[in-house]
Amino acid sequence: MKSTGKLSHQVQLSYLGTSEEGMIDEFFIISVTEMDKNPIGDFEMTDTVDSVGNSFEKETLIGEDVIFQQMLTTDSTLLYRYYDFNETGERVPVVGTATNEFYSYHDGFVYHVGYLIDRQRNTEQVQDDMLNLTRNLILGKEHSS
Repeated sequence: MKSTGKLSHQVQLSYLGTSEEGMIDEFFIISVTEMDKNPIGDFEMTDTVDSVGNSFEKETLIGEDVIFQQMLTTDSTLLYRYYDFNETGERVPVVGTATNEFYSYHDGFVYHVGYLIDRQRNTEQVQDDMLNLTRNLILGKEHSS
């Protein structure tokens, strides 16, 4: 049987911070997926909140490319999934949780970033800092002065 298809690449880089009890209590995860076509290019924002009431903003990444920022501002959230690699390497579980998120498409790649920190520390300044960090990670040298 001959198979057809196209090879694509995806990578996930994760920082998982744990509490004294060994539970993940903060993280920063960036997933990058190769895509020929921009899947968010035609997305039209109709509101400044997501479907459960969290803040949702559209910012310029660079040129015509945009970055969407979804911030936890309510007690509700959309489900965020990430891979959690255990120490033994026997399995790769998928974890579902709440998080602040960024979505962007640039230069043939979709970027999906999630980060979670203590809600009291999730200030407007921290959200701006995370937006700038994510922008710099996506653009790399292209963005540096």
